[in-house]
Amino acid sequence: GLPPSHPELLDWLATEFVRTGWSVKQMQRLIMTSTAYRQSSRVRPAVAAADPENILLSRMPMRRMDAEALYDSVLRVTGRLDPTPFGEPDKVAQKPGGEIEAQGTQAGWRRAIYVLHRRKSQVTMLDVFDLPQLNPNCTERAESTVAPQALQMMNGDTVRDHSRYLAGRLIDAFPGDRGKQIGQAYLRSLSRPPNEEEMAASLASLDELTRHWKQHLESENYEGPRASRARWLALGSFCRAMLSSAAFLYAD
Repeated sequence: GLPPSHPELLDWLATEFVRTGWSVKQMQRLIMTSTAYRQSSRVRPAVAAADPENILLSRMPMRRMDAEALYDSVLRVTGRLDPTPFGEPDKVAQKPGGEIEAQGTQAGWRRAIYVLHRRKSQVTMLDVFDLPQLNPNCTERAESTVAPQALQMMNGDTVRDHSRYLAGRLIDAFPGDRGKQIGQAYLRSLSRPPNEEEMAASLASLDELTRHWKQHLESENYEGPRASRARWLALGSFCRAMLSSAAFLYAD
């Protein structure tokens, strides 16, 4: 392989590891509290010109969440994570459209580590985001960027159902207040409130989605309350867009 980019740093870390009594915890604390580890991924023009490949660790490299972290994060954000540990693995089932999903309970869905893994029936969401295959040894986790990943987030039943659940809970918590619903969706998915521009764009998008869903329900001659269902489906589509955004998928 290539030689290390920071040999002096590696030598110093090695001597520190010995000096602290071979303590892995102490070494992890040292690395994760360092300025280099905690820096932002924002690219400044001067820094980008001096270190375009980020060899000098001048910024944090953008990193997409791996399959398990993404799966668990969707459950956590939408309020459907069941934290129950251990026990038998959760079963999976194939839906009519071909998507393979984990089967939840009244308590929710458990983390990806507790989902049943079989070579021929991997959970679709985990599979498309590069969950290591079970037949060979995984010496290095692959990281691809392919169309099925975006299609899974935008059109997959798993993300759609969880997004609609989140939308229902936001409507219950803030009935009739779309601003607070949008604000809470931002806080849950991106861990920050929306700025004024984002709030205005979100309100406009929610209006457009509501009109779209209302027209769809009318064309389908939906027998139930159309206005309230259209608002729920519109907010569900908005929540799904938040979960499909790069800001959610990538650790910044």
